[in-house]
Amino acid sequence: MGKRDEPKPVKPMSQKELVDTCAKLAELVAARLDTRRQYEMRFSFGIWATLIAAIAYFRVDYLPVGIGIAVLIAYALFLSSIFNRNVVDTDIFWNYFNQIQDVTQRHGIARVVDRADLRVGAPIQSGAPLHWLTNTPFSFASNWAYLAHFALTAALVAMAYLICANEVTWWELQRLATSEVAR
Repeated sequence: MGKRDEPKPVKPMSQKELVDTCAKLAELVAARLDTRRQYEMRFSFGIWATLIAAIAYFRVDYLPVGIGIAVLIAYALFLSSIFNRNVVDTDIFWNYFNQIQDVTQRHGIARVVDRADLRVGAPIQSGAPLHWLTNTPFSFASNWAYLAHFALTAALVAMAYLICANEVTWWELQRLATSEVAR
């Protein structure tokens, strides 16, 4: 048996290398956020187009209420997963940004940019609860943009029931069930 290779000592990074590395990592995280937002919008537009097409061309006598509920629950889970991952990536981005700021301020280099200049909120502290809904199926409800997406989807599902089906309310379904039994 040969002698095991011992790990080589890691050379400390220079200030420029640290700033460049943090900047590149922040760019990668920002690109991942943008890609996820594009995927989210394409998926949302697909759901909305499907619902609008159903409203325009689909007519039935009976449409099970469970279908609409399932669509809304699935969409809520989708939005929550996207929102929660975006929160994590935003936290990572601001961590790299803060490291760049620390290095530049500590060594007297000119200030790169301030968060206020970017018109973005303060960074999220790791481990701190963001909202009482964090990491729940409705965690997106703490963000108005995601809430608007869900509200639009819920409105389209409701319109689909009102326009596509003749019998859509629970009361109508119960009345039909009891009248069938009574006969």
